[in-house]
Amino acid sequence: MKQTILIIGIILLLIGASVVSSFSILKEKSYTYSTYLDHDPIYINGNDDFTSENGVTGGSGTSYDPYIIEGWDINASSQNGIILRNVSAKFVIRNCYIHDGGSNYNGIVFFNVTYGVIKNNIITRNRNGTLFASQGYTMKENSTNNKIIQNNITDNIWNGIHFGHTLGNHHDYNSIYLNNISGNNKGIYMVTSRDNFIYSNNIFSNSKYGVELFMCCCGGVDNKVYHNNIINNGDGNGQAFDSSGWNYWDDGYPSGGNFWSDYTGSDANGDGIGDEPYIIPTEEYYWNYDYYPLMEPYGGNLPPFADFFWTPKLPDSNETIIFNASKSIDYDGYITLLQWDWDNDGEYDINTTNPDVTFIFDEAGDYPVTLRIHDNNSLKDTITKTIRVGNQPPNEPIPIYPLNGSINVPHISSLKWSGDDPDGDIVTFDLFFGIISPPPKIVSNQSFTTYYPGGLDDCTVYYWQIVAWDEYGTYTKGPIWSFTTSCKPDPPTITGPTNGKPGKPYSYTFTSALDPEGDDVSYYIDWGDGSTSGWTFFIPSGPPGYSESHSWTSEGNYTIKAKVKDIYSAESNWSEFTVNMPRNKATSNSFFLRFLDHFPLLHRLLDIWRLNLV
Repeated sequence: MKQTILIIGIILLLIGASVVSSFSILKEKSYTYSTYLDHDPIYINGNDDFTSENGVTGGSGTSYDPYIIEGWDINASSQNGIILRNVSAKFVIRNCYIHDGGSNYNGIVFFNVTYGVIKNNIITRNRNGTLFASQGYTMKENSTNNKIIQNNITDNIWNGIHFGHTLGNHHDYNSIYLNNISGNNKGIYMVTSRDNFIYSNNIFSNSKYGVELFMCCCGGVDNKVYHNNIINNGDGNGQAFDSSGWNYWDDGYPSGGNFWSDYTGSDANGDGIGDEPYIIPTEEYYWNYDYYPLMEPYGGNLPPFADFFWTPKLPDSNETIIFNASKSIDYDGYITLLQWDWDNDGEYDINTTNPDVTFIFDEAGDYPVTLRIHDNNSLKDTITKTIRVGNQPPNEPIPIYPLNGSINVPHISSLKWSGDDPDGDIVTFDLFFGIISPPPKIVSNQSFTTYYPGGLDDCTVYYWQIVAWDEYGTYTKGPIWSFTTSCKPDPPTITGPTNGKPGKPYSYTFTSALDPEGDDVSYYIDWGDGSTSGWTFFIPSGPPGYSESHSWTSEGNYTIKAKVKDIYSAESNWSEFTVNMPRNKATSNSFFLRFLDHFPLLHRLLDIWRLNLV
C-alpha cells in the first residue's frame, strides 16, 4: 500500500512539474526560518573584508569560486543588514533572512559593487529591501553588473529594490529576475539608472507603483522591463511610471511584454498578446507603452502567496489568539488548503480550508508560527512570522550628557541618553525639553539617542525627560532631569595709549571682571588692522588681566576689540577701544604758524617765494 501511494505521488509530482514555472520553483525555498543562524549586521569595505568574522561561509572570490555569505538571520533594527562597499571580488549572498530595519535601516546596501549576486533571500520590513546607493555622486560609487535573483522582497517601508540617485553616472547592466516583490511602497524604483534588465518577476500589491523608472538630471533610459507579472499595484495612478519615456517595456513580438492585472485590451487572433498597447504614464503629456502586453500570467500558473496577521497584536500567555489568513491570495485560481505549524517542528498541526483559526500559548516568549497554503494547481507557498506572547516594557532611559544636576553646561550642547528593551524590541523615544518643569514634548518617535536643541541661553536651568516606547506600544517614562548652562563673562576693559605713531609698539591691558562661577578665562583680541591674537591661554579672571603689545604699520584710526570666554566656552560680548595713528597733524601746523609770527621777515620771504612759484 505504501509503495502504491509513493508511486502515485511521484507521478503527480512529475505532472505538476510540467506546469510549474520558474515562479513556483522560486517558492520552494531550501531554507526555513528555523534553519537560519543569528548574525550581527555585516559591513564589508573592500575585498580584504571577506572574512569569516564578516559572515563569509566559503569561497575564494573568483568567478568559479565566489565568496559565499549564507544562512544568516540578520536583524537590521540597529543598522543596515548587509553593506558592501568598494568590492570587485565575486560573491553571492544567499539563503539569508534580513529583516526589521524599520524606517531607518535597509536590508542589503551596495556602494561601488560589481558582479555580486543576491539570491534566494527573504528581505522584509526594512526601509528599502535592497539599496544600490551613491554617496558623493561619483562614478566610483555606482554599482554595475550585479544580479538580484529569486528573492522574496516584501513589506519594506520604502521600496523593495531601490537604485539611488547618481549625478552624471548610472547604476547600469544589473539584472533583476525571478523575484517575488510585494507589499512595499514601490516594488522597484530606479533613478538615473540605465541599461538594466527587469524580467520574470512577480511584482504585486505594492502600495504605489510596481515599477518606477525616474530620469531626474540624467540616466533613466534604456532599461528593459518584460515578462513580469505586474498585479494589483498602485494607488489609482497606474501600476508603473516612466519619467523619461525612453525605456523598453516589452521584448518585441512574439516574445511579448508584461502581464498587467488591469489590462483591458482584447486578443482577436488568440496569440496571447493584447492587440492594444498598455499605457505607461510619463512626465507631463507624454506616454510610453508596453506594445505587446501578455493576456495571461507569464510562465503559466502563478503560485499562491501566503500571508496572515493576528489579534490581539500583543497577546498575553493563556490568551486566545485569532490568526487570520485572509490576506493570502491566488491570483489565477483559489486556495484549497491552509496548514498551521505552532511549534516550529516542521509538522503541521492544523489542516483547514478556513482562513481563521485560534490558538493559545501557555507561556510568554517569542514563537515562530508557520502557514502553508495550497492552490487548485497543487502549488504552495509558506510564510513564517514570529509572534510575541507577553511583553516587558522598555528599560528606563539613562542620561549620558548632561548628567542630572550638571552646571556650567556649554551653550552649544547635544543631549545624549541610553535606552533599550529587555525583549530586544525596537525602541523609539519621545523627548520633553524646556525651561519649565515638567517640560513640553518637542520630539516624538525618534530612534536616535541624541538630540541637538540649538543654542542655549546662558545662566539658565533646563529640564528634560525621555519616554521610551517599544514596537508594541508599551512605554517607560524616565525621571525629569535638569542642568544649568554656564554664565557668560562680562566684556573685558581695555586700557592703554589712545594715540601713537605707526611702527611703534604700544602695550595694552585687558582685564575681565571676575567670572560668575570663578572660572579661568581666555582672551581674544582683534587689533582692528586685520590681525588678531587668537584665543590666549587660560588665566584667572579679574585683575591683573592680560597684557599684549601691538604696532600699527599705517596711520589712521583703529578700533581694538576684545572678548573673553570661560573654560566652558561661554563667550562675553565685545568691548571696544579706539586708537589714533599718528598724532593729529593740525597741532604741528599751528605751532609752525606761531613760529612765523615771531619772525616777520622770514614770513615775507616765504610769501615772495610762494608768489614766484605761481
